Parts: sequence; C-alpha cells; structure tokens
Amino acid sequence: MTGKMTMVNQPENKGYYSYMVYLTAFCNRETIRMVRIPKDEMDDSPDELDAKLQLIFHYGQNDFQEMPMPSVSVGDVISFGCELFMVKPTGFQRMSKQEFETIETPTSKKAYFGCCLRTEYV
Repeated sequence: MTGKMTMVNQPENKGYYSYMVYLTAFCNRETIRMVRIPKDEMDDSPDELDAKLQLIFHYGQNDFQEMPMPSVSVGDVISFGCELFMVKPTGFQRMSKQEFETIETPTSKKAYFGCCLRTEYV
C-alpha cells in the first residue's frame, strides 16, 4: 500500500458509525468496503471488542448491506479505532500496520472462480 493508511472510524450524522474493511481476501489492500453499523446497535452491544468486531462482520455481508463487491470474509482486515484485526475462521486476530503492509495481493495462481480467494483459506 502506498501513502498513509487511514484508520479513523468516524460517526456519521445519519445514525450510523462507519468502519473500513480492507478486502484483502478477495481483492487487495487498496480495496475498501465501508460498513455502516446503526449507532444504537453499536452503542448497546457489549463492551467486549469481539462483540463489536462481530457486528462489523455481520453488517459487512451483502445480505445486510448489498454492495457491488464481496462480503467481508475470512482474510479481510477490519479497521477499528486505531487498530487492525484480520478476520479468522474463528474470531479475529489483532495485527500491526507492518503486518498489514506485508499482505500480498492475491494472484491467479492463488485464486479460483476468478475472484482471488487466497489458497491459504481454501
């Protein structure tokens, strides 16, 4: 990724919080999906970090917020506050900016269905 990485999640005026998810499983570090969470759901969720990340994952599914891009998937990276978390098969793993910078863009050799799903998750 070139340039500076923005990791600030700002509340919107429309009753939503917006979170950036880097679609590194299917695309590359520069492909970002903005996930909107209703303020009342985020504010009412338990204080545990995992519960907040689960809400971002949930609302990042095309079933709930349809977008012309993949849903949030295993291998994607959620920006929450000033921290990064990779979506794992079970839960989330905190990662540093340096670790994020080492994520390689999937290539056709690592993909199927022409969609760049990384072989490490197949």
